[in-house]
Order: sequence, then C-alpha cells, then structure tokens
Amino acid sequence: PAPVLAKAGVPSDLLRDPENRISFDLLGDLMEEATTATGLPHIGAMVGMQGGTSSLGLIGRLMATAPTLREAMRDLTINQVRYINGAVAYMATQDGVVLWGYTVQAPTLRGITAILGGAMGVGVALLAEIAGTRPEEVRLGHAAPADTRGYRRTFGVPVVFDADQTCLVLPRALLDTPL
Repeated sequence: PAPVLAKAGVPSDLLRDPENRISFDLLGDLMEEATTATGLPHIGAMVGMQGGTSSLGLIGRLMATAPTLREAMRDLTINQVRYINGAVAYMATQDGVVLWGYTVQAPTLRGITAILGGAMGVGVALLAEIAGTRPEEVRLGHAAPADTRGYRRTFGVPVVFDADQTCLVLPRALLDTPL
C-alpha cells in the first residue's frame, strides 16, 4: 500500500490507530488511488470487510458490549458523528425491513463509490462479528461497474446497484438478536 498512500498524500502511520482522523477529502483521494492502482472497482468493499469492532476504536468497543444488535447498531449510528464529518450513518424501518445505511454529504467527492462500498463492507463485517449473520442484501446508490462479480463475492449476499440509498437490508426481527 505504500505507493498508493504516498500518491494520495496519506502518511502511512496515520492509519495505525483507529482513533486517528483523516479528512474526507484525503480519504476520497486515497480510495480513488487504490481503485486506480488495483483496477478493482470493489476495492473499498474489500477494505471495509477487513474492518470490525477493533477498527472502530472506542465506538467498536461500545458496540461489542451492547446487549442486542439493535443497541450495537444504535451505538455506531449515534456516535459516528463524533468521528466522521461529511457522512451520516442511519437506521430506518421501511416495508418491514431495517435499512442500516450510510450517506456522504459531499456527493462530488473523489473516490465516493469506494468510500460507500467500504462503509457497507464495514457494516457486513460488523454484523458477522457481533451477531454471526449477514444482511439480506447490500444496496449501493451508484451505477454498477461492468463486472459486478467482485462486489457479490466480497459481500457474499445479493447486491443492488443504482439504489435510492446505500444501505444494508436486514430483517426487522434480527435487531433483537442478543450479542
């Protein structure tokens, strides 16, 4: 990763501590460089899938001690504003399912599709880690790449492109899963 980090202007030691901050613009540059360097449109999803509670610092530790999946998801949704400027995590119920989503407030940001894929990857990894489950599907609010197999393999669930929002779709009953 050293050449990609250098080209994006990201000091390599910045990513060692999950409590460190990176600007959204710099994150976008990094993800755009990673996509270009690898030729993988789903590189953000792949990176996100490496995340989990340990990658989220204090919020991750809080999530790991939640009594139910609902409370763990709320912990992230409510507290992410302390760490992220430029995006919002949310939970909503629609048509009998829960949408656990992520929206970026700077839609022209470089690397935005990789950032959104990364956020969904972290969400999928979190669900697997703390609740031993996966979402029913991943919805991505951007156009499908020419080859969608990488996204489908990475997430391991159906992926919908050009969705109204970027989110994970979960059965409502799953929220009461004890952790």
